[in-house]
Amino acid sequence: ADPALPAGVPPRPHRGRHPADPREPGRPPGQELVGEAGDVVDHGCELSLAQDRFDTGTANNVEVVTAQDALARAEENYIVAVSSHVDAKFALARAMGDTQKNILAFMGNR
Repeated sequence: ADPALPAGVPPRPHRGRHPADPREPGRPPGQELVGEAGDVVDHGCELSLAQDRFDTGTANNVEVVTAQDALARAEENYIVAVSSHVDAKFALARAMGDTQKNILAFMGNR
């Protein structure tokens, strides 16, 4: 069981992404961002479906609130992943020396 999920909530299948958790060590550069962005999209769709089921009377508000919570966590995880990615670029630029020149290259402002 995933400790990040509320009790009784099954883990979601990966939808078209690599089944390995992108947060595991040894992931390709940027893979965490791709995984987290995909999670935001997936949870947004799940929230929309939960709201539709609630509107039609086939689900209760607990399902909607759970979906809202999952989306909020996915958005927070994405923000953390972007921040970590930028921090890693700065650390690499510092390690290579001439930080100002290197960070501009790493951030796409050659």
